[in-house]
Amino acid sequence: MEKKIFIFLLILSLSTGIASRAFAQGQTGSIKGKITDKAGNPLPDAFIYVSSPAMLGIRTYLSSKTGAIRFPGLPPGIYKIMAEKPEYKTVNVEDIIVRVGKTVNLDITLEATLIEEEITSNIPSPTLDEESTKTSVNIDRDLLNNIPFARNLHEIINSAAGVTQYSVKGEFRP
Repeated sequence: MEKKIFIFLLILSLSTGIASRAFAQGQTGSIKGKITDKAGNPLPDAFIYVSSPAMLGIRTYLSSKTGAIRFPGLPPGIYKIMAEKPEYKTVNVEDIIVRVGKTVNLDITLEATLIEEEITSNIPSPTLDEESTKTSVNIDRDLLNNIPFARNLHEIINSAAGVTQYSVKGEFRP
């Protein structure tokens, strides 16, 4: 009888340990690394933009004083990272694969620019159409981070003013 209880408790403790490790793994991954110049010196306050179809929108980060970057809590998927800093060339890194429970190490080197160029835009500013009755909604990153429901595209669209969801239920008889 004691042997059966011992075996039962052993199996129970092993299954609990395995389940807790699987639960601790989470549903996200992360990216970490360092931003440096060609000489290997850290570049603080570089702008880092992270985008992926797996997350809605683009997240913006700044590198730390030591040039460190860390992007925790990323849903699994393929990511694109753009790093830029004034007086340095912009670097794009694509096809970064983030997996559940894994951390991707990514070091980015920015090259100093030698030429200053002035950019002049000849695009006319948009004008206000006083005749139109159209409405529009801008969904920004703050809204996406603070919405109280699942972050899927259909729910976000349905939360916009003036949007109604219409579904037809019925049966088909050939």
